[in-house]
Amino acid sequence: MHWIVQSTLEEQPVEQIYVISILLGVFEWLLTFHQCLVNGIFCNRCFYMALVGYLTRIFAIVLVGRLFKMTFRDSLALALIMSKRGQVELILFVHWMDFKMIEQPHFSMFVLLTVVVAAIATPKINLVYDPTKPYMIDTRRNIQHTAINADCSLYL
Repeated sequence: MHWIVQSTLEEQPVEQIYVISILLGVFEWLLTFHQCLVNGIFCNRCFYMALVGYLTRIFAIVLVGRLFKMTFRDSLALALIMSKRGQVELILFVHWMDFKMIEQPHFSMFVLLTVVVAAIATPKINLVYDPTKPYMIDTRRNIQHTAINADCSLYL
């Protein structure tokens, strides 16, 4: 992807061959996932696919955060928070069960994987994210710490 961005001129559209190759890669991955659903080969292959999905989500969010000049800690905290959407995933797994897309052992595997990801992400968020950090810059913004000849204007 980085090579595509570098080889494309400023304000020029991306060449169609790049878009097609990216879409073919996504299509191939979806086809593999579909075969996994249809054939019922969930045990090892689909577990690794789900794990790769979680890791890819975290990596992509960290990468986008870094592109928008976020610190690594903040972008990692955002990625961990975004990966903890367990309720939505559980509802999705229940729908898959209702539509007979997965069976009981596979449902159990996905639920346990969601619980494990939530159990791992929660303490990591506490290590990485400091919720008081945005307010640290305002600790010395008061009249007491103003310069003697500073303009004291009032904004409404």
